[in-house]
Amino acid sequence: MSKKETNKFLNNKIEKVLWIIILGVAVALFLFLKFSANDGEQVIVKVDKKEIARYDLNTDREVIIDGKDGGKNTLVIKDGKAYIKDATCPDKLCEHQGKVHMVGQSLICLPNRVVIEITDDKKDEEFDGISK
Repeated sequence: MSKKETNKFLNNKIEKVLWIIILGVAVALFLFLKFSANDGEQVIVKVDKKEIARYDLNTDREVIIDGKDGGKNTLVIKDGKAYIKDATCPDKLCEHQGKVHMVGQSLICLPNRVVIEITDDKKDEEFDGISK
């Protein structure tokens, strides 16, 4: 093997090892985040940055939220998960965000200025897991 071929071989081998390491770290991070996340206990509803309601995530219900400028969102809480069933916003992106149930997840409707957050039962906790 010439020197040029040896360098090419080593570069390919190093690239493969780096890709395996990157893939391994990504899988480990994914598994850690998936299994360390806590299921939420409450749904906080905010309109234009103001909290308007809190609902128990374990009590099935359907709530119509009056958003900004007359917009409306229908929040459904069922089987411990929350999702937006219907919205009067033009793009309807909030309806396609799926169901949320873990602490820190949220549903957002920008045109109606509605934010729905999943949280645990601690009402006025000001520190997150990193700052404790």
